[in-house]
Amino acid sequence: MRLPLFPLNLVLFPGGYLPLHIFEERYRLMMRHCLDGERRFGVVLINSGSEVGEPAVPEAVGTIAKIDEVRTLDDGRMLIGVKGEQRFRILEIVEQLPYIIAEVVPLVDDAVDVEEGLIADVRQAAKEHIQILMALRGERTQPPGLPTDPARLRHLVGSQLQGEVIGKQGVLEEDDISNALRLALRLLNEESATLKERLRDGMGRSSSN
Repeated sequence: MRLPLFPLNLVLFPGGYLPLHIFEERYRLMMRHCLDGERRFGVVLINSGSEVGEPAVPEAVGTIAKIDEVRTLDDGRMLIGVKGEQRFRILEIVEQLPYIIAEVVPLVDDAVDVEEGLIADVRQAAKEHIQILMALRGERTQPPGLPTDPARLRHLVGSQLQGEVIGKQGVLEEDDISNALRLALRLLNEESATLKERLRDGMGRSSSN
């Protein structure tokens, strides 16, 4: 299938929601074409280049996004909201101008033979990670529930990660869900350790005032 691409300095996962401010003319055109069709395009992390200007070089794996909301401003800029649907792999870039169009293949998540212990470890690490983030933000609500389905868990945890986008990209593009969850578990534990230090530092400063 052919898909217009929107290279960005972020990673969108299936199930994730992304607000976008569309101001460049090429992407306004792309969105108009999408709205006239199936309302779908690909969100891909930039490998090299930038979001603005010359076409960037995208990573090989991205996420199909469907436009859920759109608001066109008086000056032609657009505010849209999209939801991630499915991972895809780029087979070939077929057009570069005015925006990138690629031949892509959708990727199916094969969740066979994922160890229950690994799923439990990732869910526990994700829960602790969420609790630390909530403490840093001063939130006292109950943390949301976490899925037991390996594919959904991979996508939710990937969206939850706060660190470098290259780590999130690794979780997204790994075809073996067990390997993706192991990577996500390592990244969660590393981030949680860093966030705990930040939380302790903040509590220390508060107690000294």
